[in-house]
Amino acid sequence: MLKDSANLIAAKVVSAHCPLIIAETETGQRFQLHLTRQQKRDPLFWATMLDILQAEIWLPITKHYHEVIDSGWLLPQPATAVASAEIFDYNKR
Repeated sequence: MLKDSANLIAAKVVSAHCPLIIAETETGQRFQLHLTRQQKRDPLFWATMLDILQAEIWLPITKHYHEVIDSGWLLPQPATAVASAEIFDYNKR
């Protein structure tokens, strides 16, 4: 199931130079992403952003704050387990 896309826009990274990331929407609008202090200091985050830049991957970004959504476009699906009553009967042989 997709997240509420009314609050999200698709954007791709067009420039990533610490501490600044510039993204572009499908309509060509460019803006600076707002990064947390932790993101600005995280070398793995910057390596990932460079990979995303090179691969031209579109990211979900919040419309109002221009922040990267770390959980992607999809809502987490609850795990469903189906078990019969016999599976829990340890005394049955």
